[in-house]
Amino acid sequence: MQADAAVWSVDLSLRRIRDCAGLASLLKRADPSERRWLGRQLANVLAALPAAQDELAAQSTRARLPQLKELARQVAMLETVVLELACEHRIEELA
Repeated sequence: MQADAAVWSVDLSLRRIRDCAGLASLLKRADPSERRWLGRQLANVLAALPAAQDELAAQSTRARLPQLKELARQVAMLETVVLELACEHRIEELA
């Protein structure tokens, strides 16, 4: 039964981080090293976006991939938000 509890705990955690308020709360409580780690992971995802978009564009003529297209769209929106945040805070290291 421990496995069932672990799966439930993971499922609950995933629901919480997929909720805007839950994710915001988690980020507020994260210490600086955790935020740096999250920033590195986010940068890795955004760095992979152009190649993924190119592959998706090449495949989309042959197959319908609505969920992958939506994921690419959402990550592109995330990239835009991070870029706006960088401009707002004038983070010149990102240039």
